[in-house]
Amino acid sequence: MQITRIGMNELTISGHIKKTENYFDLKRTLTEMLEDGAKDFIIKIPESITITSSVIGLFLRLINEDKVKVTMHVGEDQLYQLLDSLNMLKVFNVTRL
Repeated sequence: MQITRIGMNELTISGHIKKTENYFDLKRTLTEMLEDGAKDFIIKIPESITITSSVIGLFLRLINEDKVKVTMHVGEDQLYQLLDSLNMLKVFNVTRL
């Protein structure tokens, strides 16, 4: 997985989200964005077909504790369906790329 930060509030997560260190890398990047003043995040996930529970928890904490709006754009139908089955489409404002 590779994280590319674009501006103050946008990032692209390339590759597959499946390892424990992916969570820590993503948390570090999101924390930096929060510290820089971002109040909403646009997260593009073009390739991953899955997402770990720890990353889902990280996004939920952003929304519930940090009061940040998350908008997620996913490229793979499998990930979209997974988020749908978890009832997370509205929570993460998910759209397809």
